Amino acid sequence: MSNKDSYSREDLRTASGLPDRGELCHQCGARIPQFDELDGELYQRVVKLIDHQQKALATQELVSALGCPVTFAKIWVTHRGKAKPKYPGPPCPYCGKPLRTSRAKQCPHCFRAWHHEEPPEPEVVVFSDVHNAVASVERYEGVPEEFQLAVSDSLQDPVGVNMAIIGDAILKKGWDMNGYHQMEGYRIYRYKMPD
Repeated sequence: MSNKDSYSREDLRTASGLPDRGELCHQCGARIPQFDELDGELYQRVVKLIDHQQKALATQELVSALGCPVTFAKIWVTHRGKAKPKYPGPPCPYCGKPLRTSRAKQCPHCFRAWHHEEPPEPEVVVFSDVHNAVASVERYEGVPEEFQLAVSDSLQDPVGVNMAIIGDAILKKGWDMNGYHQMEGYRIYRYKMPD
């Protein structure tokens, strides 16, 4: 079952440090190593040890059977071989409301699904109400470089009160402005961590 994202026995002989491939855990940021030679029987033995709170024995079983570094085995055992999602997840690419987890394949709000395909690029949700824009900022839990806020030109009042209210929510997150793109009828604002 050789896979470019999994480790062969030969790969494991020279591996050290932390895994540099495998699925990314959205809770801790570690890569969860996958092993070419982890068959069903070994998997069942290791999972049974984990289920019986014998993580040290489960780790040793992986090291003995696969020849993997202890750190790889510990990461695998801690995660039970699967990356953990983040709660709540990113916005739905269709309706913009939050998904339940970062690994969700269907929206609990609009019920659109993408089980057998990559999720589509998110549709731009243009905010024309300052309270909804602020709620979107407050609800977001990812890195600012991945967040975009599309604000209707109707919120660009001459005094700047609406953008000041939205700006306060941005400042509470500790973010800096990273420019904007003027589109037809709205602006897309981008953010970053302070330099």
